[in-house]
Amino acid sequence: PKAKPGERKFDVLAGGKPTLRDLDVVAAAGAPLTAVTRSFPATVGGGILDLEFKPSVGQAIVSSIEVVKN
Repeated sequence: PKAKPGERKFDVLAGGKPTLRDLDVVAAAGAPLTAVTRSFPATVGGGILDLEFKPSVGQAIVSSIEVVKN
């Protein structure tokens, strides 16, 4: 999708705890259709990684997730 800065903003929660707030992928990338990478630690409970994407403006968009065991 070709969104403009400010058209999509969302929070990322891991295990119910906010890890990224008001992420605007287009603003972070500087242009539409440009990849953005963010990293953060998360605790896995019972073998399940719980990620939630809560939009504050528009819809959340995630194209890829990489999970690395520490």
